[in-house]
Amino acid sequence: MNSPSQSAPQITLTPVPCPLCDCTESTRLLVVPDWYCGLQGSDDFAIARCNSCGHVYMNPAPTPDSIPACYPEGYAPHQSTAEGVSTPSMAAAATAPAKEAKSPWYLSTFVRSIPGLRSLYYWLTDTRSQPVPPGSGQGRRSLEIGCGAGNYLVALRDAGWQPEGLDLVAAAVEVSRTRGFAVHHGLLESYPAKDGSYDGVFAWMVMEHVPRPRETLSLMHRIMKPDGILGISVPNFAGLERRVFGRYWSAMELPRHLQQYTPKAIHKLLQEVGFNDIEIIFQPTLADLYGSLGYWLRERMPNRSWGPKLVDWFFLNPPLVVTLLLAPLARLQSLFHLSSRITIFARKR
Repeated sequence: MNSPSQSAPQITLTPVPCPLCDCTESTRLLVVPDWYCGLQGSDDFAIARCNSCGHVYMNPAPTPDSIPACYPEGYAPHQSTAEGVSTPSMAAAATAPAKEAKSPWYLSTFVRSIPGLRSLYYWLTDTRSQPVPPGSGQGRRSLEIGCGAGNYLVALRDAGWQPEGLDLVAAAVEVSRTRGFAVHHGLLESYPAKDGSYDGVFAWMVMEHVPRPRETLSLMHRIMKPDGILGISVPNFAGLERRVFGRYWSAMELPRHLQQYTPKAIHKLLQEVGFNDIEIIFQPTLADLYGSLGYWLRERMPNRSWGPKLVDWFFLNPPLVVTLLLAPLARLQSLFHLSSRITIFARKR
């Protein structure tokens, strides 16, 4: 999907103030095409930096009526959530018991006989993109926003939580419901949750899509119990891949990603909304290296298959041998806080 569809509607864009401080003055940083879906806008797709608080966001941004058109039929992340595809990034230790029944190669009798090998495998492939909070979830109620087909809901249930979900993709909602979960189809703003309802609220790779992140986080805060756990993840605009690849950075993903966060910015925002005990985890993942390099190669070498292949790896994951060979590099990137994605946990004050 690297060229605009003839039938795809044009995305109507309009200038917007900073979503965090409402300042109307900003400085344009980059013009970025829709590398993946090839959509076109009424103006350039661009990101800008707020002249007041420094937040980076899409400006001009899609009008509310145009946002659904930013997610065309066949958009890969929606397809995977609707089909219930699980990825290696979900190979957290908390979900290991669920893998035992599947008996893949790394659980074979031979591998089991080698001390520490399985633990090493889990450590190398766990990107900490959707970790289950430590400790027992017994009797604790949770809500996952953007739950997809319910893979994380399963992990929460296995840890003793009473999980519920929320998603905009109707097909994904139906899959989650068939797995025994109470899942609402719609937006958080329309979800009929009472104040102080949940011990935990989770939203993995959601906050970059929302037009008013302060208001969204405030709503999450309101429906949480005191000392409740918040878990979110976002792309890291301060990461190494963004610095190296610039406009080719795959996590920019205009016009769908309306916000571009740095660890400092998301930490400050969470504090202002009413969260504390904020922990930022730099994910050991190279997904955006594959995607960014793929977009760069696809434009520079359009007759070669290397670019499209790497873009496929970005959405569908590379062969396991590639993941294992490059895992040390991903771990180093995480160690030095250069990862392209971050996971954040916080507690409600």
